[in-house]
Amino acid sequence: MARKSRPTFKKRQKEIARQQKAREKMNRRLEKKEEAESTPPVLAGDEDPDIAGIQPGPQPLPEEWNYVPGHVPTRAPEREAPEDQPATERKGEGDSQ
Repeated sequence: MARKSRPTFKKRQKEIARQQKAREKMNRRLEKKEEAESTPPVLAGDEDPDIAGIQPGPQPLPEEWNYVPGHVPTRAPEREAPEDQPATERKGEGDSQ
């Protein structure tokens, strides 16, 4: 004799859980939409606060990076170039490290 299984109860519970999750997701989306509508739009003239005061190009180093206790800055000695090249061509070549 074959027993009749009862998958319908489990199936119904899964379906109810899926519907509840979909409702919660829809509510979250509506809340986000309302929040976005309630915030004032950013005007073209307003500056982004994250990048306020930054200018294009290299930025100056912070003052604390310029000080090293006990360190005296010196220039590296220039390399001697071969005599067969003019001084202007020899200056920048061979310095890649």
